[in-house]
Amino acid sequence: MQFADIVPQGPETEHFHKRIHCRSGHISVKYRNYVLVWGGSREVHYDMETKHEYHDTGEVMMYNCCTEVWTRLITSGQIPLKCSGSTGVILGECLYVFGGTILRLQQVFNDGEGTSFETSSNALYKLDMRTLVWTELHPSGVCPSPCDKLVSWEYAGKLYFFGGFGPNPQNLANVPFMYIESSEDYAHKGWNNQFLCYNPEENNWSWPASKGPTPLPRAAHAADIKNGKVYIFGGRLLDERVNTLYCIDMETMRWTENLTNLSDECPEGRSWHSFSFINDTTAIIYGGFSKNNMILSDCWQLNVETLTWTRIETNRRDEPRLWHNSVYFSSPGREGELFMIGGYKTSVYHNGPRQLADALLTLNFEPKSLYRLCIKSCLKNFKETSSQWKLLPKTVEKTLKQRLEQINY
Repeated sequence: MQFADIVPQGPETEHFHKRIHCRSGHISVKYRNYVLVWGGSREVHYDMETKHEYHDTGEVMMYNCCTEVWTRLITSGQIPLKCSGSTGVILGECLYVFGGTILRLQQVFNDGEGTSFETSSNALYKLDMRTLVWTELHPSGVCPSPCDKLVSWEYAGKLYFFGGFGPNPQNLANVPFMYIESSEDYAHKGWNNQFLCYNPEENNWSWPASKGPTPLPRAAHAADIKNGKVYIFGGRLLDERVNTLYCIDMETMRWTENLTNLSDECPEGRSWHSFSFINDTTAIIYGGFSKNNMILSDCWQLNVETLTWTRIETNRRDEPRLWHNSVYFSSPGREGELFMIGGYKTSVYHNGPRQLADALLTLNFEPKSLYRLCIKSCLKNFKETSSQWKLLPKTVEKTLKQRLEQINY
């Protein structure tokens, strides 16, 4: 891998943590012992003006879950256009990225300045994590409709995608899925429930035949897979943000109807939330955007065996998040922690400057390891301990220096 130091870019006053965390519509995935963060957009405040900017798609931010050190990876090849709302899946040693709202260059003037416009994408890219080289894939078969804010997962060596928000599908009359156009001014965009499969070995698209009640079109929903079953919760359709829970068994390709029992305590309808399994039977939902346009900070636990919801008190009521990502990491034989990356801390309909997250939010399901606690103690007592760091193993000394350097930015 090629590594680069993380250094602040843009305004000199920008903190490097904001460079990593201040983003929405990004991709966050687990790769080995790391969390990879890529793409998305941010809002940058210049004096009296706020500008909406896209993150550099030629870089990948990588978080080491064991040392808590961030590294910036520099990529090359056919780098995707700057985008937001894409979906990403790790398969083997590769990161696959599909769809999103992309920033396309429209016109370049004589002074080198240019104009650009946003449009939906159905492009598929692959990043080889061994070489950090991007490749744009051109699969055979019927291509999916361009969209963003969809979900994806891997099963049996293939990639699957569901739902999204985008323009009216073209040339897809023979593909069985629904499209519902927005009644608002979204430039003739709407919601779909397209369900498709990409086979990397054959480099082709296919549209799996499924049985049972397929969920209605939706976007900004969340999903995760465990033991061959994919659970999809929430999302938006027209003016409604739902709390429906659907499951598809990937072996039988059968959908189960809405599993949310409204007579029981359960999460309210939402979009732009996160949904992650933390073990074979338990998934965690965090935050999102409510049907009343309120940003949420609640946390819910779902037992998929009993289909019961339990609200978890996390002391995070002051940490609302929407359009964030969650990634779960655990060591063998241990419960782990759930990382919440990026997202907004204020409503997207806020009249003033909207605030993005500027730090990693974690939910721990057991105490941190002794190693990580010792690292934290050494950093907290830097003045008293730094003179002795040179006596530690070189790898530990390096970790301490990296952590200290990133704290001091």
